[in-house]
Amino acid sequence: MNKIKAENLSHKVAELISERIIREELLPGERLIEVKIARELGVSQSTIREAFRMLEKKQMVTIKARRGTVVTKLDKNYVESIYDILAELYALAIEKAVKKRASRKDIEDTLKAMKKIKACAESEDGMGYGEAMFGLAAILLRAAQDPLLEHIITELWQVKKWIEYKVLLFRKKDLLESFLILQKILDAYAGGQAGAAACMVREQTQFEKMIALKVIGEPPA
Repeated sequence: MNKIKAENLSHKVAELISERIIREELLPGERLIEVKIARELGVSQSTIREAFRMLEKKQMVTIKARRGTVVTKLDKNYVESIYDILAELYALAIEKAVKKRASRKDIEDTLKAMKKIKACAESEDGMGYGEAMFGLAAILLRAAQDPLLEHIITELWQVKKWIEYKVLLFRKKDLLESFLILQKILDAYAGGQAGAAACMVREQTQFEKMIALKVIGEPPA
């Protein structure tokens, strides 16, 4: 039981540290002092070390022998990989959601999420738009009724948020265009067109990847 509690604590600590990385309170190349963070959060150094290992698996930090732990710099190849993987996972999720058929609550929650996304797009609120998009994705994942797929996708969201925090600051002017594409995807979803919805999801995610690569670095040849 103590081991389970310790793992849960390390996971929460990892989330706290990742949020600081995402919001650039901790910058790429910055060294993370184990003792200092443990003192700030009121946890043991072993908990911090485990949290660092969790973040290293997501490549948000790098643990170097005799140099400690440093915040990783976003790499264009890593960014490309994240979007390529999510494009396929999102496509699979929306296909499953179409086949399961949305409940009344799913439909109501989707409409509410779309109103919020549209409002953020119209007001050029990039960060609000990003958060609202994650909210919509969570609703569609629930509709897909596949806990394993949901777990795999949400495990990648910390890194996706890290990328989007940088990207959405540069995307204020094209948010409404992205919203209109999203509306077409959801029209296909509502119309039971699983293949069309999945295809558009892949295309939109790849489009977002190209924008991200332009912000993070030049796209690979």
